[in-house]
Amino acid sequence: MAPLHKKDYGYLMVLLWAAALVSIWGCGGPNNGVALNEGSYSALYDSLSVEVTYMDSLMEADNLLALENRLQQLTESEELWLRHMDAPEYAWMSFWMAIFHTRLGDLHEAKHYSERAVARLDSLRMTPYNLTFTTTVLNNAAGIEAEMGNYSRSIELLFRAMEYYKGDTINEDIIDLYNNIGHNYNVIGEHDLAAQYFERQRALTWQLGVENGYGRYHRNMGELYYNTGRYEAGVDHMKQAADYFRRFEQSDEELYVNTMLAQHYIALDRLDEAEKRLQGNLQQAERLQLWETYVEAAISLFELHLARGNEAAAFASIEQGLSRIHLNNTARMQLKIYDRLIRYYEEKGVFQKAFNYLTERNSIQDSAFNAEKGDFMREMTVKYETDRKNDQISQLELENQRERRVKTAYLAGLVLLVLIVLLVIVLLRRISTQKKALEEVNATKDRLFSIIAHDLRSPMIALQGMGNLIGHYLKNGNREKLLQMGNKTGETLARINHLLDNLLNWAVTNSNRITYNPMEQRVSKLVEEALAVHKAAAEAKDICLTVDVDAVSVWVDMNMAATVLRNLISNAIKYAPEGSAVTIGGAFDPDYYVVRIQDEGGGIPQEVIDALQQPAGALVSGGSRQGFGLGLRLAMYFAKKNYGQLMIRNEMKGAVAEIYLPLAVHN
Repeated sequence: MAPLHKKDYGYLMVLLWAAALVSIWGCGGPNNGVALNEGSYSALYDSLSVEVTYMDSLMEADNLLALENRLQQLTESEELWLRHMDAPEYAWMSFWMAIFHTRLGDLHEAKHYSERAVARLDSLRMTPYNLTFTTTVLNNAAGIEAEMGNYSRSIELLFRAMEYYKGDTINEDIIDLYNNIGHNYNVIGEHDLAAQYFERQRALTWQLGVENGYGRYHRNMGELYYNTGRYEAGVDHMKQAADYFRRFEQSDEELYVNTMLAQHYIALDRLDEAEKRLQGNLQQAERLQLWETYVEAAISLFELHLARGNEAAAFASIEQGLSRIHLNNTARMQLKIYDRLIRYYEEKGVFQKAFNYLTERNSIQDSAFNAEKGDFMREMTVKYETDRKNDQISQLELENQRERRVKTAYLAGLVLLVLIVLLVIVLLRRISTQKKALEEVNATKDRLFSIIAHDLRSPMIALQGMGNLIGHYLKNGNREKLLQMGNKTGETLARINHLLDNLLNWAVTNSNRITYNPMEQRVSKLVEEALAVHKAAAEAKDICLTVDVDAVSVWVDMNMAATVLRNLISNAIKYAPEGSAVTIGGAFDPDYYVVRIQDEGGGIPQEVIDALQQPAGALVSGGSRQGFGLGLRLAMYFAKKNYGQLMIRNEMKGAVAEIYLPLAVHN
């Protein structure tokens, strides 16, 4: 498993130096701490900055002996920092002390200084420079904790670093945090959580265009699939990772990935491919002084030789890894070798040797790590001491199995109870929804009966009276009155037909049986057919119909569009005064052709216009000049069904309706 990703600290030297200066003066400078004149402060800080820069160059050159000597001298002057450095300055110095101790493999001292740096972060004012410094300190502290096996603490520090970014979720620094959080979850076996953070890492890498970051994502997924036994998928990701690292000339990462790819091949029993990947890895890692990769290669060779039954070669490889273990910057890889040897001897049943390696392993850990792994130590001790008591152990296992079955049955019952409760809740909600829908249907039905009772009954009574008058005029031979009755009868029948047409459309719409079948239609033809139905009613009221529409095609359902135009023209004629005018015009909108119908009547009540913008609560309404609801609601619905809209407003002379119909050219 690769270590947590850390930034190039040599590259960050200048940036963190600037961050320290900004933090010092951003917090008020030395005057906020112990009184110190400017001259002595500058001399101290300049001296330490030069020393840290030099030690950083030693670390980059892998001159560890010289680095250790300079670090010892720097530690002896620590009391001077405490007297003359305020909290932000000391956080900066502690951070670098932690870096140097980590490189020398002294995790105890590295953690000591890292905790000091973290404890002083709250004293910094969050400038952009200080944000970078703060998250770098937390990221490094998380890496140290992970190397020591304290993964919970490592994750806690990484989430604390995430909090500093607040709403800034597209910062490139967050890619490293996602990488490291996912790494920790992968190590402790929380593979689902690891996959989530690796996916966030990939998404942010893509969003920010950090193409050289895809290699780490694929490497992470390869390790995740290896840990979960999905070796074929792991091979695919590792190959992609190697390609990216080769493309961006990251030879150290490519070498590590090839080593891990060999482990996948060994697990798949593709030993020849594994051997090909491992050829020359030890020598190349030694030449590049990549000791972690060197140890990983030694472990992979150990696995390869064991798979081929060559135990002598396997242990020769592991001895090569142990011979370089002192050059590694942490004890993590030594622990990995010991873990593999412990597992090997445990599988062989040689518990004495497994116990011996376990003892050596724990001797290099601090007390916190020993406490965390104490259960494993006790388990190995019990195996060694109770090897001759197999019958008792078998009995205990049977008892444990019975206890687990009881717990499983209890848990299954609890889950079943929860599911039943959830099912009851879902059913109650469904019943409530159906009840509400039924109440709405009943309310709509009542409003519909109101329309039938008023708007349909009134013209039928008028027809009955007209019948008596026609008979009277026939007896008296009054031809002129008979012609007037004929016109009124036609007008009344047209109103009844229009109302019945709307009621039929309403019923079809509410039963969800209406279909949308659009095709190219000429606007002039649609308007002409709608006017043909209502010309007689207009002539009877001496209303002047003016039409001025363009020769343009729209993409609509013919029946729906015709219903919209008929309703709006009918309303305009119905409520326009005798001798007035109804104007039908048109205009282009970017994606629509707008048909405009204007009358000179008294306008539409504002409450009706407002109700049209509401849900189906105002679906129908009836009664005299207030009976706009059903026809207008249908027109509004059909306009939206055709991906257009209907806009209604009142002007000084009367009402204006604008129907937006999609142009055919855009479909």
